[in-house]
Amino acid sequence: MRVFGDSGTLSIDTVDQFISYASVKTASGCLKVSVFRGVDFFTDVAADRVLKTIEEPVPGNIFLLLSQNSRRVLPTIRSRAQIMKVERGARMVDLHDVTSATGADTSLEVLLDFARANVSLSETVGRLLRMRSQNSLRDNATAGLQTLALFMNSVLRARGKVPPLAGVSLSTEPELARVNFVLDESRVGLFLDHLGERLKHVEQNVNPELVLTNALLELRRMTTHE
Repeated sequence: MRVFGDSGTLSIDTVDQFISYASVKTASGCLKVSVFRGVDFFTDVAADRVLKTIEEPVPGNIFLLLSQNSRRVLPTIRSRAQIMKVERGARMVDLHDVTSATGADTSLEVLLDFARANVSLSETVGRLLRMRSQNSLRDNATAGLQTLALFMNSVLRARGKVPPLAGVSLSTEPELARVNFVLDESRVGLFLDHLGERLKHVEQNVNPELVLTNALLELRRMTTHE
């Protein structure tokens, strides 16, 4: 999930980031949610730019277009959306805070150590499977696979290939750009597809440690051309 824009403000850069993010294919079996705030402040130019993205979405993408007043949303956008009225509650949780609270940075540091060859494969698997002690091995394996997807996208972001992501601190992302490996970017899509398949394997009760180990081995092969 990624959040774009804010109520009352809209920049061309925000529109471009939304289009870029929504144009990337998701891993098989996964969903990607784009939350766009302040849609009632779209100009005609902005609406035209996002119209094709909304009309012909890349599979696996879901859009939540938020507005203070739906009557101010341009007809070209409103006619292509299902309108849902949501009452503002007494306690509202900011989506940025939700993303920040996931502990993504800690898991990324584990994979960063692995990519730098500071720790072994077995130790990396063990650290990821123990990352959340209150969870089962299966849940931690699922979280580990999701972190692998975040890691790969973070490397691409750090190298300027995709837009920044809310919720991952800037203290981690620049480090990913300096990892000493040659990344074959043409294989990224296939790698992410395989992660989607491995998530299904975990759900189907395949040994979670084996699934996570194989995913890390693929990452190692992909980044060392073995």
